Amino acid sequence: MPSSTTNTSQNTIAPATATTRHLNQGRTWPRGSNPRLTVAVAAFVLIVWRYFCELAVLAYQIFNRLGEIRDRLPPPAGRAG
Repeated sequence: MPSSTTNTSQNTIAPATATTRHLNQGRTWPRGSNPRLTVAVAAFVLIVWRYFCELAVLAYQIFNRLGEIRDRLPPPAGRAG
């Protein structure tokens, strides 16, 4: 004779499991996507992001250095500094 507790717990878990199986259908990636392609695209995006970050740092360093050079130059002939 089965206990009512076992039936209740099985009844509450079964619909969630059935729904998950229905949505996933045994796949770990969404339909139509390729895991290798996804990883390759993510790696490419990270490399491009790093490239743009390096360009921003380089632009800041150039701007900073130009400011130092400007500060070392003598004032223009028409202005007293």
